[in-house]
Amino acid sequence: MYWGPEDVGRETMPFEAIAPTVGFFTSGEFLRTGEFVNQHNVTLVVAAMREGDIDEDREVYHMLSEEEKSGKINMIKRLTTFINAATAEMEEANRKLEIAAISDAMTKLFNRGEIQRRISACVRDNADNDEKMSLIMMDLDDFKKVNDTYGHKEGDNVLIGLANVLRDTLKQCEVEGDIGRWGGEEFMILLPQIAVDKASEIAENLLKNFSDKEFPLAGHQTMSLGVTEYINGEKSDSLTMRVDAALYDAKAGGKNRVVVR
Repeated sequence: MYWGPEDVGRETMPFEAIAPTVGFFTSGEFLRTGEFVNQHNVTLVVAAMREGDIDEDREVYHMLSEEEKSGKINMIKRLTTFINAATAEMEEANRKLEIAAISDAMTKLFNRGEIQRRISACVRDNADNDEKMSLIMMDLDDFKKVNDTYGHKEGDNVLIGLANVLRDTLKQCEVEGDIGRWGGEEFMILLPQIAVDKASEIAENLLKNFSDKEFPLAGHQTMSLGVTEYINGEKSDSLTMRVDAALYDAKAGGKNRVVVR
């Protein structure tokens, strides 16, 4: 009613380039406030159906001249822009959800489920070959004292600081690995294609780099680490139990040390 046949035609003509188009076209929403009625927004709903093959030889042509485009942005253009923007936002939202599903919210490392899945996948991949693979498991020493003495905020700072040390040390050692928060103040590093001797060197670097770090309230902190290497044919549960046992030995042996098992 308000556009007139020519403006409506400009909105529907692009579809005519693809297939004959018939139907009833409306545009507009109305907002009533008391005795006042206002046109609110502009909408276009298109239901499209096709029979037969697409004519690949159909000539593509432009409906509007450059002068006409400068005066109006047709609904097809607006609709396309909206769909593209909405699709991009949805893809970004999905990407963030996927990352959140496998990440530890505080440290931004992999969460327990994801690092465990990666260990299991690596074990399966190594079942039929002689590839090396090692695990490093670590636990903060006397972490409860940090929370009790300085509060949980400082405790969180220590956990985040440790996560940063783990990332930086792997880069410093020029090795690829997957780092995850195993639970509480326990962390796990998966090192594909790394033998136990190299893994123990990395663990010693981790030990030193973390003990050198100073926190605002908690000062210097230490951790204990266990290291082990995958034995061909073993299950992932057996592998994680052995590295956990190595960590236990490090704790029992006086803490602030690396034990290889």
